[in-house]
Amino acid sequence: MKNYRSLRDRTVVFNNNLNIIVGDNESGKSTLLEAISLALTGLLNGRPIYGELHPYLFNIKAVQAFLADYEANKAAAPPKILIEVYFANEPGLADLKGTNNSLEEDVPGVSMTIAFNDAYSEEFNAYMEKIDEVRSLPIEYYRPRMADFKDHEITSQSIPTKTTLIDASAIRNLASGNKYIIDMIKDVLSPKQMAQLALSYRKMKETFLSDPTVGQVNAHLAGKKGEISDKTISVSLDNSSRGNWEMGIMPHLNEVPISLVGKGEQNSVKIKLAMAAAAKTHLFLIEEPENHLSFTNLNMLIASIAANASERQTIITDAQQLRPEQAGYRERHSIHSDREYATERPKAENL
Repeated sequence: MKNYRSLRDRTVVFNNNLNIIVGDNESGKSTLLEAISLALTGLLNGRPIYGELHPYLFNIKAVQAFLADYEANKAAAPPKILIEVYFANEPGLADLKGTNNSLEEDVPGVSMTIAFNDAYSEEFNAYMEKIDEVRSLPIEYYRPRMADFKDHEITSQSIPTKTTLIDASAIRNLASGNKYIIDMIKDVLSPKQMAQLALSYRKMKETFLSDPTVGQVNAHLAGKKGEISDKTISVSLDNSSRGNWEMGIMPHLNEVPISLVGKGEQNSVKIKLAMAAAAKTHLFLIEEPENHLSFTNLNMLIASIAANASERQTIITDAQQLRPEQAGYRERHSIHSDREYATERPKAENL
């Protein structure tokens, strides 16, 4: 990773299976997951990167260095973002294999670059004429590009791996959280089970009108015709597409609505359901699973994540309370500053 947010120049080597990234706030843990996801899916915040470009994606020190050189009339190319993902050297990934990467290794891999588009050179020079007023890069003149290590431009569909990014803490609103869980529950139900559930829910709503109390209420409201509206007023349950079972059903844990159980339990359920729904995923990226969890429950959740992931690679950030020997993972990674970490490769750090 080069020039992506807080990661100006970093190399990270992962274990084959479970990886846990530990570090202080603002050390780049979330940025690391975001960068991996961006390079493998072309998505940022769930949307194509083309619609999510903004100046703050670029490392601020790299931008400041470029602007200082430009103002001093030193020749310098506009900074670019580079994210490279190196795969294991396996036959199924041969189409991605090449040497067009920073390490010049003949391996499969993909890259995401966000670089200046030379077609806008004239506009860029005009923008930079008032250098004393320039504070950020003109990202309107930049272009994202996904490529394999043969330097062939590709899309995420060209990558024979599936990546799932799970951030349960991003669901703050109760209604949104409920929908999030329902969507994942739908992924673990068969089409037949969902059809049966929808039919039962519709029958329940039809039964509502046959209740004597509801009949009395509607008879009373019918007597108000002309006072409130020229049409007959009644109450019923929404039977339109907006009132389908997904909108009306609340998941429960031990017969308690999930919105009323502890936030730690909610997060655990969201993560486990998301993993269960992502049966074809090769790589799990899990953000902050420890939110609202006790030390003991965090260890139980990590053990569950490891078991559910099986042989699939999993990268977890921010599990600062976890003891390696209790979670049963092989190696713990930490993100350090440039001054604190001894490099194993030139101009890069090995975490």
